[in-house]
Parts: sequence; C-alpha cells; structure tokens
Amino acid sequence: MNRRTLLLTLSVLLLAAASTWLSRRSEREEKQVEAERGTPVYFIGDFSATELGADGQPVRRLEGTHMSHFDHGQTVISEPHLTVYRPGEMPWEMTAKEGRAVDEGKQVQLTGGVRIWRSGPERTEITTATLNVTPERHYAETADPVTLLRPEGRLDAIGMQAFLDEERVVLHSNVKGTYETR
Repeated sequence: MNRRTLLLTLSVLLLAAASTWLSRRSEREEKQVEAERGTPVYFIGDFSATELGADGQPVRRLEGTHMSHFDHGQTVISEPHLTVYRPGEMPWEMTAKEGRAVDEGKQVQLTGGVRIWRSGPERTEITTATLNVTPERHYAETADPVTLLRPEGRLDAIGMQAFLDEERVVLHSNVKGTYETR
C-alpha cells in the first residue's frame, strides 16, 4: 500500500470512528434528558383546553402544538398560547416556545421568546426570555430583561411583576424608556 492510500484509509477510519462516537454520545444525552423528565403518562397533539367560570364564561384557555404529562406531575407544552380572560376587559394573551405547568397547572413557566400582550386601544406588549405565570391570581413575573411596548412609548428593564387584573406592571431595575407625545 502506498502512502497516499494509507492516509486515505486512516482518514476514512478516523471519520467513521468519530461519527460513531458522536452518534452514541447524542443517544446517551437524549436518554439522559428523557430519564430526567420521566415517562409521559399521556400526550396530546394540537390541543385547546378552556376553563369556564361558574357563570359559563371562559376564565382561561391553553393551546399548544404538543403536550406531555409526566408521572412526576409536570406537564410540558410546545408552543403554548395562554389566554387569561377578565369580565368586561380585553384578555391577556401569552405565547412562548415552551411551557411547563406544575402544581396541577397553578404555576406555568414559559420559556423562549415569551410574548405577553393585551389588544385594544391601550395595547400593551411585553417580551422577555422567561415568564412565571400564576393564572388564578392573574399574576406574572420574570427576573430577565423585559421590553414593554405601548402606543405612547417603550420601556426596557431587568425584571418585572405584572398584576394583570389591575393592569399594573412593576419594572425592577435598569429601567430605560422612550416616551412619544401625540
């Protein structure tokens, strides 16, 4: 075997070994993540669930592209869209890449491109990386950077508490804003 053939053969063998090693490593990591989450008790694709109040009116609606409920009580939702209704008011809506419902849905943790908004003439939109929501209390919070957009301007801050039923937002620190007069 000449030197060129030997180098080519060694390169192919090295590439095959590296590919096998990476493939096995990826499989091990996937199995580890699956083991940490547990085994799904059930899962649903393209779902919508609406909770009604005593008067028969919607209180909350949760939609998503996929939902898996695990035996340890956690529910993982892909592309969640949570709507929180208020009598006589425009609802608050929230979307994200992923959501996790814990404590039988009393706490919802949204992650990845979180957007929360309320339509209407006083439109308010908030974006952040993560958001912890307590739907029953109409409350949401994050320690991450947030951007709040309203018709009259923009505010940027680190950390936020949103009291949705009071239409009150508390920005925690490093607040910077732009106000536009009309």
